[in-house]
Amino acid sequence: MNQAEASESSSEPVENEIELVNLKNEDQQLNQLLIINTIYYIVVFVLIGLPIWIFTTSTYRASLPFDSIDQLAKSLNRIEYKINIEIINFNDELTADILNKAISDLNIRLDKDGKNGIELQFEIKNRVATGEEKKLALTHKIELLDQVVCSDGLNKLHMIILDDDSAKKIVSEDQYLFLNCLYLNKNLAKDTERLSKIVLGEFLHIEKINEEYRLKMDVERRLPSKKDIRVVNFDNEYEVTFSWLNERPEVYSKWNVDECVEKYFSKISDKLSDFIKISIKAQTLLYSDFGSYTLSYSKLENESFYYLRQSDLSIMTNFIESRLGAKISDSSALEFVTYLPNKEPLYIAKNLQNVKDSRSVSFMVPRWGGIYVYNPKDENQSDDLIRVEKAMKTFLTQFINLIGIDLHKSSKVVPRSGIYSSEIFGYLLTKTLENQLNSINTLNSLSLLLTRIKSMVIEDDIAEQIKTSVESIEQSLSLAKDGKIKEAFFKSKIGFLSSEKAFFDKSLLEKLYFPEDQRFAIYIPLFIPVGIPLLLSMKSVIGWYKKQKIKTD
Repeated sequence: MNQAEASESSSEPVENEIELVNLKNEDQQLNQLLIINTIYYIVVFVLIGLPIWIFTTSTYRASLPFDSIDQLAKSLNRIEYKINIEIINFNDELTADILNKAISDLNIRLDKDGKNGIELQFEIKNRVATGEEKKLALTHKIELLDQVVCSDGLNKLHMIILDDDSAKKIVSEDQYLFLNCLYLNKNLAKDTERLSKIVLGEFLHIEKINEEYRLKMDVERRLPSKKDIRVVNFDNEYEVTFSWLNERPEVYSKWNVDECVEKYFSKISDKLSDFIKISIKAQTLLYSDFGSYTLSYSKLENESFYYLRQSDLSIMTNFIESRLGAKISDSSALEFVTYLPNKEPLYIAKNLQNVKDSRSVSFMVPRWGGIYVYNPKDENQSDDLIRVEKAMKTFLTQFINLIGIDLHKSSKVVPRSGIYSSEIFGYLLTKTLENQLNSINTLNSLSLLLTRIKSMVIEDDIAEQIKTSVESIEQSLSLAKDGKIKEAFFKSKIGFLSSEKAFFDKSLLEKLYFPEDQRFAIYIPLFIPVGIPLLLSMKSVIGWYKKQKIKTD
């Protein structure tokens, strides 16, 4: 072998070794580049992709005062009210000593009798009637007397003690509404048991309030009372519609509804305007009737008449309701219908066994309104104008009962077309507690619902409504405890309406139609093609990191 061949053979291993080193370096650089790319994609996926996915698919839930709602729920176990009573004495026979002794004994008995449900604290004060008040009582201007007596507001229950002369003069034949004025003398003032029953029963309606409280607390389970079924749900506004169903427009073409509304409903509307809104409208439906119903005929010795069976009343009401336009308003609607039948006289028979004695011309539909059958012959009609004074008196009483105002019933009756301060006080007391209980129960139910169902959306406006409701109810409870019933009512109304608006908001249900299993059915095909390669790449990154650490060591 010559020298050139030996030189060539010795240089080949060196070149191969260099080539191997270069290849190895290229592989390392490629691996490093792959690792860097993998790390880059992992970082992008984890730091950018996942947060965007979570942000775009998560349910937005504004913060809510869950702790405050729990505290309100616990406060139901003890609700305290303070009742301020002012006794206005018109009877000179009752001296200050006699009246103070009676008030002291009455206070003790009221504190004892008023602790069967909510806790009531009574503060009773008395004063002698002023000269103006005595003058109004003697001239039996009771409506003006009531306005003067309650001029200092409705945070007090005003009780008027009449003397014998005043009590005899405040009597009228018009007995469709009542006012409870007490007549006391020396002997009657000692009967504190009777006085306690009058205050708690006739003025404050405590038994009904305690029933409402026990029902909301589930202390006792019972069927709804007649009042529960009859009274419409509390609302900020009521729309009252007077409708005239006239089957004979060719004979009777007009009715004095405007005059009667002004006479009988305006005062009540004005009296309640601070607490609820009442809008009134009237309409006439010509050639209208109640559809198909069974019309019976009764012929007696002295008279004959047509009558409706009580079982047909619901059919009649359902038939006419679609034509009255009650559903076009968001407010609570009350319908009062005056029906002029084609055949008369027409009555409603409450007892088919004794039609003559049980017949009537009106009936009230719970939570709906009332219907009055107008018979021109009974009204001594002489022209084409229908005079609906009697119908309006009936509708007035029905309206007061339907919105939940308990009228005082007493042997002393006064003529009026309005309601009195003591009745409004009882209404405010009842509705304040009712609103508080309903609001707390609604908020508690909503809190449990939102806690259990994580996919329910809580928008900022819903959260604001809930916070407003919680704050208003807390303030209402505090005001009621201090005896400020009027202010407590306003706060309870805000709390109730806000809680109802939040609970029934449609945005709470927007995402509930999309079940969890369907979400996974969409996400899995999306994430598996991306997720598995990333997981395997992470394995290689971890292996590369360990090798680098070993080399460093």
